[in-house]
Amino acid sequence: MEAMILAAGRGSRLMPLTKDKPKALVEVAGCTLLHRNITKLINSNVRRIVINTHYLGELIHRFVEKQNYDAKILFSDEKESLLDTGGGVWAARKLFSGTQPILLHNVDVVSDIDFADMEQFTMQVLSDPALKAQLQGEYDHIFVDECQDVSQIQDAILQAIHHEGNCLF
Repeated sequence: MEAMILAAGRGSRLMPLTKDKPKALVEVAGCTLLHRNITKLINSNVRRIVINTHYLGELIHRFVEKQNYDAKILFSDEKESLLDTGGGVWAARKLFSGTQPILLHNVDVVSDIDFADMEQFTMQVLSDPALKAQLQGEYDHIFVDECQDVSQIQDAILQAIHHEGNCLF
């Protein structure tokens, strides 16, 4: 499994904590959100992680470069323009191997979800033609409403992702 940590946002709801640092470097219980998530991904056997950056992205780059993570960490720089979630994933698509499922993770989410279990379940779904067909039948199109909330899954996006050998979950 590979992962993308979505870390490009400005963190405006966390002001003044994010005045001089990106949300990814805000500490919770003495540990940055970014470090917490990278460590959790590595502990789930993720060895390729893409991080998109925008606001104060150079601080994120420097932070990661100072660590000794047991994973290949790549950056998708959105310095010129914040691309939002879908655009950020699309811009980073070439940084993935194309042979593994991809976990998308927001940098500001702290949870106890077991990513290895989630990957195992995903692979089970993908290998079960009946279950896969049922899910694809239920989620045929993605549409984004005026609040930028996903309301359905677009078949064309699924085909594009499948075509490039990736599976997003």
